[in-house]
Amino acid sequence: MQLIRRGTMNQIRRRLPPIAIVAVVIAVAAGSARADAASAPDNPIRFCAALSDAEESVPTYSDGRGRGVFTLSRADLTFTWDVAFRGLSGPVVAANAHGPQRPGANASALFPLATASAPASPLKGSIVLSEGQLKYLLNARIYVNLTTAKYPAGEIRGQVQRVLPGTACPELK
Repeated sequence: MQLIRRGTMNQIRRRLPPIAIVAVVIAVAAGSARADAASAPDNPIRFCAALSDAEESVPTYSDGRGRGVFTLSRADLTFTWDVAFRGLSGPVVAANAHGPQRPGANASALFPLATASAPASPLKGSIVLSEGQLKYLLNARIYVNLTTAKYPAGEIRGQVQRVLPGTACPELK
């Protein structure tokens, strides 16, 4: 019986170091995964929109231009915007995010980008997105539309699109 015990103990001793190494590797990998998950909320997703009359579904022949820079917080789904514009035919009457829709087609307003009448550039704000709005955003189905008295359906518009990490939004020209 003692021979069996010694053989078993030798087997355990021979296997212990590889098992210990595997345990360390698993612990390090788990710690790294937790660190990645913990840093993800601090790493927002970025989006941009280039606003012009060419994006409108009805021709406007406007000299207006705009640029939207957006961030989505992974932690709480807060969507933040900074939309600058210039060269419009008059004061902005309404500024909204619309969707779900692809470029060239129209959709209902999802949420306002400005609550004041005749807001000045830049428009800044934030909202916590619903599950549906998040889906539209991640599938590039939201667009920004700025309307004026001359163009009540929209003077300039731009599709909100995700930007790769390390890529900057184009400057407003």
